[in-house]
Amino acid sequence: MPAESIKLRINALPPEQARDDLRALVQAQYDALVAAFTSLSASFLILTAKLDADATVTDTNYAALANPSPTLVATIATKITA
Repeated sequence: MPAESIKLRINALPPEQARDDLRALVQAQYDALVAAFTSLSASFLILTAKLDADATVTDTNYAALANPSPTLVATIATKITA
């Protein structure tokens, strides 16, 4: 279904504006997804730190198990180019 929606939108755009308008649309959606991922990742890191700091939770190092790779975060945050 999403592919159909994008196809309909592309076909409805004037040809000279199609590429630029579509790029702006996709970039805005991508930026929103990156912001949501960054927010969820930060919340998750806070949660794992609180679990590790809790004196009653001593059997697992949650931060070591769940923290995302810096490379993964940097890759996701990279802007769409060309």
